[in-house]
Amino acid sequence: MTITTPNLGKLFTSCTCRPVTTEDIKILSEGDWISEKECPWSWKFKNFCQDMAVGVWEGKEFFVPINLLMVCTVVETNPIEKFLKSDSKFKVGSCVEWRKFPKTIYKIIKPVVGGHVTIELAENFNIKPKPPHRKRVALWKIKLLEHTSGTDLGFKKGDRVRDTFMPLKPRSGMITDTPEKWAIVHWDGVEHSANGQQWSYEYLEKIENWTVADENAEIKPVLPPDAPIAVVLFAGGGGVEAGMVEAGIRPLVAVEFDPKKPKLSSAIADTHERNFGEYGCKVIRQTVQEVARIGFLGFPLNPDHLHASPMCSNFSPAKAGGAVETTEDMEMASAVASAIRYLKPKFFTLENVKRYSSSQSFKIIVQALDEEGYTWRCEIITLLDCQARERFIVRATKGWLPPLPDPVQLLGWHEVIADLIPSMKHSELVPGQKKALDKFLASNKPTPLLIDRVGGRGGYKAKPAHLRCSTIVRSHFTDGKGANRNKFADIWLPDGTIKSLSIEAAARLQGFPNWYKFPPDTATAGSIIGYSVPPKFAAQLFKSLQQAPPIEVQIHSCQERIIQHNWHIQNLEAESKQTKTIKEAIKSNKGAIASLVQRVDQLLEELIIYRQFLALGCDQYQARVEVLKLLNYGN
Repeated sequence: MTITTPNLGKLFTSCTCRPVTTEDIKILSEGDWISEKECPWSWKFKNFCQDMAVGVWEGKEFFVPINLLMVCTVVETNPIEKFLKSDSKFKVGSCVEWRKFPKTIYKIIKPVVGGHVTIELAENFNIKPKPPHRKRVALWKIKLLEHTSGTDLGFKKGDRVRDTFMPLKPRSGMITDTPEKWAIVHWDGVEHSANGQQWSYEYLEKIENWTVADENAEIKPVLPPDAPIAVVLFAGGGGVEAGMVEAGIRPLVAVEFDPKKPKLSSAIADTHERNFGEYGCKVIRQTVQEVARIGFLGFPLNPDHLHASPMCSNFSPAKAGGAVETTEDMEMASAVASAIRYLKPKFFTLENVKRYSSSQSFKIIVQALDEEGYTWRCEIITLLDCQARERFIVRATKGWLPPLPDPVQLLGWHEVIADLIPSMKHSELVPGQKKALDKFLASNKPTPLLIDRVGGRGGYKAKPAHLRCSTIVRSHFTDGKGANRNKFADIWLPDGTIKSLSIEAAARLQGFPNWYKFPPDTATAGSIIGYSVPPKFAAQLFKSLQQAPPIEVQIHSCQERIIQHNWHIQNLEAESKQTKTIKEAIKSNKGAIASLVQRVDQLLEELIIYRQFLALGCDQYQARVEVLKLLNYGN
């Protein structure tokens, strides 16, 4: 017999639960029964969202922090075999790891009795707090260790690795030694002793294709485990993701696949993985439409950011015969709208060419934003200081929408890449370039010139040093068949020297950070550069979105949440049967209200007008009431 309770979950009359382990997280699958510590209700596991497990019952979702997550090992006398551990492998003398102190090694000194075992400290690595020397613990709290050296497992000194112990909060570092049992790892952004940190080989994964940067290269940003997370649609090579990382945001999922250019798309996705894999970013090699049809399976719900850059070729001014919107364009927009409705991000952003603003595709996305209650703004923005590149930008959120970053201060192309010119390869001008050079010198003083090598009917453009370069597009780097162009632009210097513009320089003009690693072939690297949202602009955009709201807006938000908690309390108190769970929920809501009231008081103290009321002789309560009245929020 079981008791089914609407809105809360399922209450089994006979159910055994235990705290989840790392091994359990790996084997948890949809439909397994889970619960929460000190909670009588159970739900069917759906997926993980950041550091929460999502359980489902009667169509409603319940979020359980992983540190409170319980797995059901026996349900109405039916054992769940995959969550039951065998006692036979835990023998006296075996080395084990205690889950509570994962950086220590214990030995079993007494045989298993009643699902518990006595362990004694074997090795201590001077961690704090100091673990107990001897302890009797449950079997599910320990893990059997094998004496295997790192070399046997394929690890060596200098390897770049990522930590898989908590897959939802990834970090990376470098191995400095490979003894038995544990690797010695120096984690990025973490202060260690000279000996580094011991970490089990079981929880390490090598980062392949790692290239050590030269001493002059920028250091790749290190993100904290609690960094905001993002989902990117139509990701390309990761221009947006590079900007996100610079802004302190962790790209967690990126969707990249172009069925019209599968080989190129695969090469671009490979480059994306090499640059952002260490941040835990997973590249989904499917179209956004395909991902939408399966309900964005495995995507994190409520991410901090959702960004989309739908393909713009049909809206581009460069398209021969003019822009013609297709059914495929509207299908992509519908997939983006589905992502907004399903994922419910805190912020949504979109980038495209200017003509996209008047398309039916954009109207489909706007409809989803309006239906979901988002406040949105759209603008035409100059993205870069050194390149003539304007784009249509959309920003949306359900709360306060921060202002845009300050307008860029325009720079000449030469100022941005002057330090790279000496190392570029020598070149020679083609006849069309010579004609453009002669035309410029006929009416101007000699100055460094950036001359396109891909002229066409419009002729070859020559840009003097003080002007911004032309918009960088993919066609600069590939011919009509998609093959590499060995040279795509040249630089003429007043002393007669001619240099061939390098991929590195083109990437910098497009706003890529120096730490981004491009593939060796020009077609793929150039496609990444030409397709990408400039990372420099993306960093400024996402930094601006992380601005704290004005104090008045924060107070308004707190007041609204207080009202919501009060309504919840009234509904709970109206229940005829006041169960323990309901009483705890009422207590929790009252605690939340107290915290919010305290936060409002802290915010009020930052307002000048509040301090002026106090100076006029009002007590704190009177000043609080008067300020809230002036702010039109009421008391």
